[in-house]
Amino acid sequence: QRLFGETEETLQEVRSAHEKTQAQLEQTSEQLETTKGALKDTRVALEEESFVVAEKEKSEARLVEKGEALRQRLKHAMQDMRGLHEKISRQSDTAQRNSSREEQMKTEEDMRG
Repeated sequence: QRLFGETEETLQEVRSAHEKTQAQLEQTSEQLETTKGALKDTRVALEEESFVVAEKEKSEARLVEKGEALRQRLKHAMQDMRGLHEKISRQSDTAQRNSSREEQMKTEEDMRG
C-alpha cells in the first residue's frame, strides 16, 4: 500500500507538472498567435510603405524631368527674347541712321536749290 501511495503521489506530481506545462503551452501558443498577427500586420504595413516610397520616388523623378524640360524651355525663350531685343535694337539703329541720312539729304537739297 505504501508503494501504491508513493505511485499515486508521483502520479499527482506528474499530473500537476503536466497541467502547468499544458497551461504554459497554451499561453505560449496564444502569444505566438498574437505575435504572428502582429508580424502579419507589420509586413502589410511595410509593403504599403515600400509601395508609397516607390511611388514617391517615381513622382520625384517625373518632377525632376519636367523641371529640366521647363528649364530648357525657359533657356530657349530667354535666347529668343535676347535675339528679339537685338533685332529691335538693330532696327532702331537703322531707322535712326535712315532718319539722319534723310535730314542730311534734305539739308543738302535745300542748300542746292
